[in-house]
Amino acid sequence: MKSKMLSGIIIVMILTMVTSCSTVGIGGKPISVGGKNYTEQYLLSEMTAFLLDDAGYDVKQMNNLSSTVVRKALENEQVDLMWEYTGTALLTYMGQDTIADPAKAFQRVKEIDGKENDIHWMNMSNVNNTYALAMREEQAKELGIQSISDLAAYMNDHPGELSIASDAEFANRPDGIPGVEKTYGFQFDTNQINQMDIGLTQRALDNGDVDVSVAFETDSHHCGI
Repeated sequence: MKSKMLSGIIIVMILTMVTSCSTVGIGGKPISVGGKNYTEQYLLSEMTAFLLDDAGYDVKQMNNLSSTVVRKALENEQVDLMWEYTGTALLTYMGQDTIADPAKAFQRVKEIDGKENDIHWMNMSNVNNTYALAMREEQAKELGIQSISDLAAYMNDHPGELSIASDAEFANRPDGIPGVEKTYGFQFDTNQINQMDIGLTQRALDNGDVDVSVAFETDSHHCGI
């Protein structure tokens, strides 16, 4: 199996590695860039494709894929490179425990994927887009919630009161809602968790349909906790 490139990485480093492969992209089969099904991944995929195209490579994009589908495409060599997250790789693909330290998590996934799957992780990106929880600023101030610890305390004092919007992945993965509940000592009832496409969670929060939403650290529209 040929070595494939997987990234939470700097795009320049992708191009450097690709340049050494004369059978892909120029005069050979197009370089296939994989992408997941949300805004950040669309942007990263487009940026990567633009840079490769500008450098003279033939580029094919495979976007709008779920995490497991695009990962399988990478393993099957239908995708040559993609952007990926160390937390997702550790938990979802490798069945490993979470590692809080970003550098250690990166080294672990790089070691496992290189040895077991011949997948090469390049330089770690300077951008960290980890999961977060968000509330509307006005409601958070009204309830005195500034952190997840505050949310846990409020939930324990007012069981069943607050609802959360989440995509299916965060609602079920060990470092998602189950992990947050375990770490902070509280629990959402099943009917309090509203599962929906990740692109709809903040809209549900904006509309007041839910009180809490899964978010990403790079989001800035709401009050993160």
